[in-house]
This record gives sequence, C-alpha cells and structure tokens, in this order.
Amino acid sequence: MYEKTIRDYLRPESVVLDAGCGREASVLRELNVFARLAVGVDLCEVSAVEANSNIKLIRGDLRYLSLKNESLDIVTSRSVLEHVKNPEPVYREIYRILKPGGYFIFLTPNLFDYGSLLSLLVPNRLHPCLVRITEGRKETDTFPVFYKSNTEGSIRGFSGKLGFRVREMKYLGQYPSYLMFNCLLFALGALYDKLISSTEMLRKLRGWILTVMVKDVRQTG
Repeated sequence: MYEKTIRDYLRPESVVLDAGCGREASVLRELNVFARLAVGVDLCEVSAVEANSNIKLIRGDLRYLSLKNESLDIVTSRSVLEHVKNPEPVYREIYRILKPGGYFIFLTPNLFDYGSLLSLLVPNRLHPCLVRITEGRKETDTFPVFYKSNTEGSIRGFSGKLGFRVREMKYLGQYPSYLMFNCLLFALGALYDKLISSTEMLRKLRGWILTVMVKDVRQTG
C-alpha cells in the first residue's frame, strides 16, 4: 500500500527522494521507472547503481541535505522516523527541498502498536541482539528507536508547525513477522491483527501509520 500510494502521486517528470533509503535502496529500485530521477540518501553506506540508471544514491544526514531549495516533487520514507531523536529539523529540511505543492509520503510504526511499546520498554542497547534472535537480521542493521513522530497527534503537530498540510492518513495492519520465532506468539499476533483490522473503532491500534503531506503553497514565498 505504501508503494502504491507513492505511484499514485508519481509522474514521469517527477524527481523523488527516498529519505533513509537503506543500503540497497529497494524501494527506489522498484519505483524509479515511474520517475525522471530517483535519489536515495542514508546514513549508512549505500550500494552502487548502474552508470546509465536514473537512480542517484548519496550518504548523508536527513537534517542537512546537499540538495537545492524546492528541487523535489516527492520525498518518501519508510520505517525511518521512529529512529529520529529530534524530528523537527528533518521535517524542516524536507519542507525546504520540496517544491510548493510537493508531497512527503511516509510509513512509520504506530507508537500504540504492541511491538512499538515493547521496543520502548527494552533499552536500545539490547535491540540488536533481540532482533538477531527473533528475525535473523544483522545487528549492524538495527538502529535506536525514539518514536517522537509516531502518533497522529505528533505528526499533525509537526505538519502544522512547519507549513505542511496532511492530505491523507491511514492506519494499516501488519504481518507479525517478528513473532515467527515462536508458533504460538505468531498465531496470537495474527489473531490480534485480524481483530483490530476488523473495525474502525480499533484502527488507532494498528501497526503502521501511512501519511501523505503536501507542502502548502499558501505557506511558501
């Protein structure tokens, strides 16, 4: 649903940035065919791309991007904002590089999901080991979490303060893949997801928040 939402806003002439693209820039590699130029930025070392590709990957900090003012049509981000200790400079930088009327589309874990709440209770220094045991992921690919922009209230707060307007916000369920190390826990996680996905009354407990913000033209200039 995240990638479909991005495709709905992409145009052949679009310049799109994936903020926190990851080492392999997997989302950009799926979506670059729909855009004129696809740029990925991450704190980690990113992989190389073909010389004739329309993908450009750079290593950098989302608070200080070496991109021109109002140079991008769309900025995307998946599973990144929960790792940002102080989100305001990141939002501000994304606002700066977006064209008036440009979109910031991101998917981030919901703070009120049980996985997020458990993650907050466990010290960050223990996360790499736990993720390796439960998901088999490399410890070097696990990062501290802060959940400073992971509720509807906090997202709308940053949006209004910095000149964005929330165009869409959806709560999405999730496949409990991180519980696959235990059959019983996985079954309980799947049942829980079916329960909270069955009614809108429980939507704010779902695992993910998908948001589309637009840089409000009235706030620019």
